[in-house]
Amino acid sequence: MNVFLAEDRAMTAHFVNRQYFDDSPVHGAPAANQPKRVRQQTYLDARGFDAMGYRVGGIVKPAEVDLPAGTILFRLYGDKAQWDGRWWVTPFELSQIIDHFGHHDVRAGRRDGKGMLHASLAVLAQEWRNSMRHFCVVELAGAFKAFYGEGDHALLGSEHGRKVALLRDQRTGTQKAARQLFLPGLRDFTADVTVHVQRGMTDSALASNLRRFRRAPLYFEV
Repeated sequence: MNVFLAEDRAMTAHFVNRQYFDDSPVHGAPAANQPKRVRQQTYLDARGFDAMGYRVGGIVKPAEVDLPAGTILFRLYGDKAQWDGRWWVTPFELSQIIDHFGHHDVRAGRRDGKGMLHASLAVLAQEWRNSMRHFCVVELAGAFKAFYGEGDHALLGSEHGRKVALLRDQRTGTQKAARQLFLPGLRDFTADVTVHVQRGMTDSALASNLRRFRRAPLYFEV
């Protein structure tokens, strides 16, 4: 076995979702223009490419990060979606979004897909059927890997989409897009997470739960 591949597998061995970040071959026979390695496919998913090869959003420059056991994460989703999806945000980043707008009224514009959450996370409410009506809060019971970075503009074909709203970093004064986490495999490992809130109502309970689960920034957020 290649020594570098052996070291890479050893480094990821203790992560619950390690199978999405190793260099093993993709199952089946991928087309000529498709990635041949699992890590490459995970990266492209985080970058926002769909199954047809079109980029619809994602993270601008995905950086691989480690999420230790005990990490608290929030997820915002619509009526048809499940709580155990792949896109998440930390309490610290969600607080940055709220602080940028200067109020906690996430109801304003949400039903029409024009509120602070849709704008900051560049979510197409109607096209993606994501009302962000619900949220969940989980705590990782084991260590996970994820891709992390500033969210990109949402695209839908060549003429439709949504520009991500830029936020003012309260610490540096610079502008940036909200930073998101792409966490693959959580649906396969729900036994390795503790669900504190499932299908909470964003309009009435997000702000109070953000205060309840407020945490210091993780090492990659400082």
